[in-house]
Amino acid sequence: LLLPGQSKYKQYFALLGTFGTLAAFVYPVPDAYPFPHITILSFIFGHLALLGNSLVYLLRQYNARLLDVKGIFLMTFALNALIFVVNLVTGGDYGFLTKPPLVGDHGLVANYLLVSIVLVATISLTKKILEFFLAQEAEKMIAKEA
Repeated sequence: LLLPGQSKYKQYFALLGTFGTLAAFVYPVPDAYPFPHITILSFIFGHLALLGNSLVYLLRQYNARLLDVKGIFLMTFALNALIFVVNLVTGGDYGFLTKPPLVGDHGLVANYLLVSIVLVATISLTKKILEFFLAQEAEKMIAKEA
């Protein structure tokens, strides 16, 4: 997000960062350390910085033609496939691909498919909400100038 210019990848990660931050605050991963431990503060400030950078990029440089649902689908499934392999090698659960919250464990492949489909849907929804908001703001500016 900090590199100059526009790209479908930056736009994808900005949309993911916007939704992901909100999801992280709604469903935080419990930490073994009591508040105000540095890991909790890092979680909070890191996600707020991610949200801020994502919104700055999206509000200033968003281009609806850069990324469509097919692109979101391909990037999400490719990225989650990479994360899936890393989780297998390390025994981790990054991206909740091993043990997704709320829906339970349905096996590795089903978890991968379920999480990926939900992410495609939420990123697409975030994109539509942003486009609606930007259209409303454009209408306000046009009405103000008239």
